[in-house]
Amino acid sequence: MSIREFNEDNPFIEKLQDIKTGTRTAICSRGNIVSMVDDDTGEVKGRGFNAVIREKQYDSERFVKMYAAGRKVLPNLSVAATRILWYIVDHMGYDDMITLNITKIKKETGYKSNAAIYRAISELKNHCVLANAYQNGIYYINPAMFYRGNRLKLLI
Repeated sequence: MSIREFNEDNPFIEKLQDIKTGTRTAICSRGNIVSMVDDDTGEVKGRGFNAVIREKQYDSERFVKMYAAGRKVLPNLSVAATRILWYIVDHMGYDDMITLNITKIKKETGYKSNAAIYRAISELKNHCVLANAYQNGIYYINPAMFYRGNRLKLLI
């Protein structure tokens, strides 16, 4: 593909054929409460509800959402803070917290000194990307910037 070439269709769509997908059952609509009755005896065996259930396909490849606030903070970060942020994004779970192990960070990022990592973490805290949690090494991630999963679950 040439950088001067024009495309009628998105040339990257072909690569999506290899996406790993999964399926899950989803209740699309829930109806009235009904009784389950034994046809032979007329005995009520239980209660339930009418529902329309279908299987939904989803993209099973790992991803993290970056919101506008996260994009806006990126140009203001140093190289070190950006590198630590990408480490965090790569290791995020489905919640708003992360445990940072300095030894693992050094191994993956190539940093030699703890001080450089702690300075980068402080910078991320100053830019409201991270906040201290209840214990050393555990941080809250700002879900208005980056989140893996449905951040609305944090409000429930």
